[in-house]
Amino acid sequence: MQRSFRYLTAAQRRSLLIRRPWTEAEKRIVVQGFWGRAAIAIEPLLGAVVFLGLAVGMALKAVHDSRELVDAMCIGGIFALACVSFLIYAVCLMLGPFRALLSTSQPIFIVDGYVRSRPPDERASDECSGFVAVLTADSQVACEWPAHADRPLETSVHPAHVEFSEYGGIHKIDGQSTGVLPSFMPALSVGVNSPQPPRLKD
Repeated sequence: MQRSFRYLTAAQRRSLLIRRPWTEAEKRIVVQGFWGRAAIAIEPLLGAVVFLGLAVGMALKAVHDSRELVDAMCIGGIFALACVSFLIYAVCLMLGPFRALLSTSQPIFIVDGYVRSRPPDERASDECSGFVAVLTADSQVACEWPAHADRPLETSVHPAHVEFSEYGGIHKIDGQSTGVLPSFMPALSVGVNSPQPPRLKD
């Protein structure tokens, strides 16, 4: 029979678990990732500005020459749609880094417990290969994240000393970095990595 685990709420995590603030070095990595992604988002933002200018130009043309009204509205509508599409793309590029930046105001939790992996269940998305969780010493689920690996995860539980954040996932296992928060990023890095299943010791 499958064992039932109790999941801690955000409030319970803050009241029951040991926690610490982000270090300045850790925050710098996230900030660097944010600005790296912002440098990439400049391209669709410029595209939005260009198409906005074209749409405005077509609108002004229609105002000054009523004979061009239909053509100006059709072509201007296409330019306006392109402008909105580029804006949406730029916003989507920045959502992850912005959430990561906000997460640095939240604590990093420290648990002497277990790391559990399990295969995807019926609620998992098609891209999900399973779930990775941190368990407390009394086997409560401190936090759990979907994993995106090449193959479905197997069920396993390993004792570990873990540091994790709610958005970023597991930062360290037994003092070893999982790569979620790299120790170094190039000048134009593209943000904090998505949570990945950690490597567990045999």
